[in-house]
Amino acid sequence: MHGEAGTLAEHWDRGMTSFGSTVVAGFPNLFVLDGPNASLGHNSSVLMMEAQAGYTARTLANRRGVLRVDPDAETAYTAEIDRAAASTPWLAGGCRNWYVDERSGRLTLLWPGTVDAFRARLAAASGSEFLPVPVEKGA
Repeated sequence: MHGEAGTLAEHWDRGMTSFGSTVVAGFPNLFVLDGPNASLGHNSSVLMMEAQAGYTARTLANRRGVLRVDPDAETAYTAEIDRAAASTPWLAGGCRNWYVDERSGRLTLLWPGTVDAFRARLAAASGSEFLPVPVEKGA
């Protein structure tokens, strides 16, 4: 998949990142269900995908034009995930596992909290994670 500055594989070459585990900077209008940090080690990922689908539907209903995630919002969300993941068994438990990306050493597959926390995090997303949509001339 190609975005504005390269492929998704290139964007994720040091580990998968996103905002809300759903939208990726540099890939306008791309919504990914079960994306980075949206799987669970303790419950059904369907619950996570339902929250992502709700976020996607709300975002598309409230915003027009090309949706571009602010790279700073993605970076901040990734840092939030990294802080929450630091004390989890997957990073601090002393064993290798496929949830941690060997290239980055980051927990990139699992959400490091509860389903309720994930749902609340997406529900709190205000749309400020997107760059302003330029006004078209003659509009």
